[in-house]
Amino acid sequence: MKNIVLAFWVVMCAASLGAQTMRVHTGNGLQEFNLSDIDSITFGQTAATAYVAEFAAQNEDYVDFGPVPGFTHNTSWTVIEKVQLPPAATPGWHMFRGSAWQDKEGDIAISADSTHVQAWLYLTGWVYLTIGNIPRPVDNRYVICLQYDLAAQEARLFVNDTSLTIPAILPANDSANTNPLYFGGQHVDSSYHEGDLYSETDIIIEHHAWLQRCLTPTEIANYNGTINLADPKLFFATSISATGMTDVSPAGRTASIGNTPVFRLKE
Repeated sequence: MKNIVLAFWVVMCAASLGAQTMRVHTGNGLQEFNLSDIDSITFGQTAATAYVAEFAAQNEDYVDFGPVPGFTHNTSWTVIEKVQLPPAATPGWHMFRGSAWQDKEGDIAISADSTHVQAWLYLTGWVYLTIGNIPRPVDNRYVICLQYDLAAQEARLFVNDTSLTIPAILPANDSANTNPLYFGGQHVDSSYHEGDLYSETDIIIEHHAWLQRCLTPTEIANYNGTINLADPKLFFATSISATGMTDVSPAGRTASIGNTPVFRLKE
């Protein structure tokens, strides 16, 4: 009944505004959107956002969520995201759970450029999953999904309609992993004199989520930048507003912003 009342209130509010704007109660408070700027809003137990986070390699932009231990230990897991790759983007790591030259078990990284997507997973060494010759979408949007199946001991990478499986991968124990989760590049200690980031990139992030289970092929195919917040296996999920990025999973992690990432409405 709660969801029906919410949907009715929004429709009535939109009608009273001449169907030009919509006011919605979100995790970021009451927000007003131009209807022409919104692709879709999902009500109920899902995370939806009309904002994106834009990172520039030249500025070494980043968002830092700090350590996120206990994600890969003794479980299947999934990292899924919807991103936009700007034309002629500087390639680099747009998501990196790790720290340069301080590799720890359970580190995870994803990068994308105009020809391929690569994902890394650190066990006793790095495991690489690369999908190349990817047709560039007209809207420059990619759905990227990296997952690990504990029972099958397989790592899988999905990029739009293409997938890759690497067998015989042992599980990663990240219970003692204190490396931070960064968007925009890879964290690097100041003693290495590399600036704020290492392998920074140009990227637009629409949504990013972690679950401690494997998503089904149907769930991956239907993913549109929202995730079920009631999923008991949800570990991390972004919510992007005009002022920043937060974690709307039950953990409720907060982030620090480095340099000048731009948080703006989706085009």
